[in-house]
Amino acid sequence: MHLFRLLILFSTFWLASTCKEKHVPVEKQVQDALLVKAKPRDIFIEVFDAWVQQKMDSCHCPGAAVTIVTDSTIRLIKGYGVRSTDTDEPVDMHTVFRLASVSKNFASALAAIMVEKGLIHYEDPLVKYLPAFEFTPKEFSDEVTIDNILSQSSGLPYHCYTNLVESGMALSDIIPLFKQVKVPFAPGTEYAYQNAVYACIEPVLEKATHQSYAALFQEYLVDPLCMTDMSFDYACILNGKDVALPHTMDQACICGTVKPISNKYYNTTAAGGLNASISDMSKWMKALLGNNPDVLSKSALDSMLRPRIRTSQDHRYYNYWPGVQETYYANGMRVLDYGDHLRFYHGGYANDYRAEIAFDRDKKIAICALFNSTCQLANDIVPEFFSFYNQWHDSILVEGHPQLKDTLNPNIQFEQ
Repeated sequence: MHLFRLLILFSTFWLASTCKEKHVPVEKQVQDALLVKAKPRDIFIEVFDAWVQQKMDSCHCPGAAVTIVTDSTIRLIKGYGVRSTDTDEPVDMHTVFRLASVSKNFASALAAIMVEKGLIHYEDPLVKYLPAFEFTPKEFSDEVTIDNILSQSSGLPYHCYTNLVESGMALSDIIPLFKQVKVPFAPGTEYAYQNAVYACIEPVLEKATHQSYAALFQEYLVDPLCMTDMSFDYACILNGKDVALPHTMDQACICGTVKPISNKYYNTTAAGGLNASISDMSKWMKALLGNNPDVLSKSALDSMLRPRIRTSQDHRYYNYWPGVQETYYANGMRVLDYGDHLRFYHGGYANDYRAEIAFDRDKKIAICALFNSTCQLANDIVPEFFSFYNQWHDSILVEGHPQLKDTLNPNIQFEQ
């Protein structure tokens, strides 16, 4: 059922149930409820919550966690389903999932903080910090900047040495191997998604600050934002007590067997090695919306989120979301251009975990969803959420609800 129709049905049912004992006609219940400080945003959240549960059931997703933030307020934070089909223990707000490539925007935020402190500069060449970094032609490799690696525009071929990352090779051993690569494009001219070279931000920050990446991450992001469930190593998620386990999905999208947690990408924390709960991610969404300027200032966010390189030639599914006219990559975040405003998005996939985050700085709304399988809902949740939000906002807060206009008092003022 389309979400907007579901909103109408849910609103009528909810309002009817609240006045059932009074035997008041439904039309009068709607009008009376709306006259007494109705909160359509609360109905919107409750309906979306019901839609997620419905889709969880229909796509056979074992477990998920979702948070919605508007401005500085957490409107929804909830676990769905189970951590493992072997135990049926429920997902809660502190259940830990893998973030996979959503880890990249944390790394870029940490880099933006160090730029603000003057410890690094986006235009610094990578070889200033990593002399062993070189590819062919050498003049191109000498031109690669910190900004290029964070915006996926280094010039290296698509997913260069991701196979070595997945094999477990240490980043320090991968860096000298770039010398064997011939690059087709000058830095900053073409988009090509990377993991290995993206993770080079770790040794860059370590050399610039004389601290480990883990210590920097803890000091500047984890501790000040109180992300108490977050970790960045394999041992933590492997030995955690409240952890969602990955599940395979068969060709019919039916949940299959529980899988072991893989150690892939923990050798490149910045590219894909973070673990977090939905509680942690709700705090991260608030920071990305600008509510923690003492941690992540507006200028740091502005610099991090500025579109760097066009990505629409990549033909990925988010390029075809309703209303998207063009797509770009900023630093650690995708930029979806809707013509009159921008939204920001990133997805992550590793070891049959999925992570999805998206936010709109203008409308001050954000969503994050974590899954322990590659279910269809993971593909649908972000575009459906914003499509529903747009219809709800335009119809209820701007134009007045068209389906209920005959029962509503035209002077009703909605709380926002």
